[in-house]
Amino acid sequence: TRIEARGTARLGDDTVEVLDVTSAGERRRYYIDPTTHRLAGMDQNEESGRGSRLTARRVYRDYRALNSLQVPFEEERLLEGQRVMQLFVSTFSTNAGVDDNQFQRPTSAPENRK
Repeated sequence: TRIEARGTARLGDDTVEVLDVTSAGERRRYYIDPTTHRLAGMDQNEESGRGSRLTARRVYRDYRALNSLQVPFEEERLLEGQRVMQLFVSTFSTNAGVDDNQFQRPTSAPENRK
């Protein structure tokens, strides 16, 4: 994986820090809020279904603290700069109905090596 800082850019009305991450030949561009260090958005290339590639962008807004997590309650999705979807989260829960014992390390698992 290769990570490159690309300086700053505008994402809507905000100035954000830009990181390019290339892994297994695929590049994604991440936009980071310089004040909160939260993910403000990301770009990735997707297949168009007609053999060409399109730039798909996701923009994250309205972060709220829930169970010590910062969760975006709004997501906007764009293809080639055109909005195709906007999501508004009304409720969010984590591990709903999952027993905490599911996350216990098995006794047969090897020790962590540092």
